Amino acid sequence: MIIRDSSLYASVMSGVPSTATPSGVFVGIVKSAEYDSSLDTMFYNVEVTFSGFTYALNCRQMAKFGDVYNYEEWGLRNFKAPSLTKKPVSYKARVGEVVIVAHIGGNANDGIILGSLKHPGRKTKLTEKSIEYVSEFNGLRTTIDDAGAYKVTFNGTPTSVSSLKAAAATGGVIAPAVYDPVKSGSYLTFEKDGSFEVSDNHPFVQTVRLDKSNGLISIASGNVQISISKKDGSFAVSAMESKIDSTKSLTISTLSTSIESTKEFKLKSAKIAIGFGSVELIDSILKVIDAIGGLVINSPNGPCSPIKNAPTWTQIEQIKTKLSTIKGSL
Repeated sequence: MIIRDSSLYASVMSGVPSTATPSGVFVGIVKSAEYDSSLDTMFYNVEVTFSGFTYALNCRQMAKFGDVYNYEEWGLRNFKAPSLTKKPVSYKARVGEVVIVAHIGGNANDGIILGSLKHPGRKTKLTEKSIEYVSEFNGLRTTIDDAGAYKVTFNGTPTSVSSLKAAAATGGVIAPAVYDPVKSGSYLTFEKDGSFEVSDNHPFVQTVRLDKSNGLISIASGNVQISISKKDGSFAVSAMESKIDSTKSLTISTLSTSIESTKEFKLKSAKIAIGFGSVELIDSILKVIDAIGGLVINSPNGPCSPIKNAPTWTQIEQIKTKLSTIKGSL
């Protein structure tokens, strides 16, 4: 029997025996929901069956314990936000939205939703271990395994969202949510040893990992790999192409330096200084040129003129001049 008036409530109020009054905890189905602007809260129309009677219970949702700074709220899919100019569109139930309700103070017209039951279209995730936690809201999945590892995975809005309305209209049970493989999979996780990792989980993987046990920080983006070792005090970079742009200066200080190039090595600078202490390479080359130019070769007929007096020495001077323009200082 479906009661569409207040006869059930009237019977309750007139003292019908407690065995016939809906004053306990019941299972119901959410049919719709509306926002009450005067009370600033959501009210849910829950269909409950009791002693052969089917009636609508006006329910509010149970809130988590806390004060004004500690709360949890969420929006309903297919429900439009309250409007100041018109009444908001009612939320329509989806298949499987079964909830557990209780009457507040024994009042058959005032209820509270204690919780919800598992959707028949969703398979249970916890099948092997007892100490685990799984939750998902609008494509954001949170898990905590039996070792205490925490992980948040971004999947985006399910591609099957549009079928929810159709399923509710036909009374069928929709298939589990399907996510866009390109957008989904990004995650953030704390592992059981305290290690931290964040990744886009895409074929062109981009990952930042802090390995607490091994003292390593790893950054990966496709073919680019960066590794920082706390234990070894080392830093390593592997890439297809590397480039450093420093608009002002770049300083590298080390005990020993090794550069190996199997094909080509280029060094381009307005001024170049290579050496150590008071010895600079290009300055030393210029001094060698001057020394060679002042050499006097002895012949059977006596000393010759210095080499720099030779007609072709001008070519050497031209080379010396060019070298002087790029000579730097240490």
